[in-house]
Amino acid sequence: MNNLFIALITGLFIIPINVSCQVSSENDPATHTYLLNKVQVSKIRNHTIEFYLNNSQIDKYSKMYYRCEYAPSDDDITSGFLDSILTNNNETRPFYVFIFNQILKSADGGLAEIMSFKCLEYVSKYPCEFVKYGVNENFIDINNWIGQLIFTEYNDKNVKKIDDIEGYVRRTCPVYLEKWKETRKYIVKPEL
Repeated sequence: MNNLFIALITGLFIIPINVSCQVSSENDPATHTYLLNKVQVSKIRNHTIEFYLNNSQIDKYSKMYYRCEYAPSDDDITSGFLDSILTNNNETRPFYVFIFNQILKSADGGLAEIMSFKCLEYVSKYPCEFVKYGVNENFIDINNWIGQLIFTEYNDKNVKKIDDIEGYVRRTCPVYLEKWKETRKYIVKPEL
């Protein structure tokens, strides 16, 4: 009877852990190895990687991606944690920007399209951070982001967003204005 009770209790704790970590076939890391995180770091900005991986405010799927346990796709789960680059939480956003940057390196098809518009949203919301991370610190792959922004640029509304960023940078972080102007010229095609 005692052994049955111990087996039952053990099963109640172990089975949910295994079930909660299963991923769909489109997110299976064994099948989609080319989409896995290829960069392991000890620190992101001001915190150790353990700070982020143990942080309850960071979702489990982005942590699984970091650990190569989840392959991103153009599904709702991936889209959900990619949205986190827009978080107002200054403490967790660097982790999400790092994860986003890593996924962007291998994204194609529908995932790349989703990410292009997320790039524009991030740059529109945090232009000073974008320039600081990309140009000053090489924290993000600026050329890859510019390529994604070019993809979204072929729409007058998006060009206006990109044009509006300059005024924001001028007002809030003028130290980055020249670097923004230099970056912008690669994003928006000059008019002929």
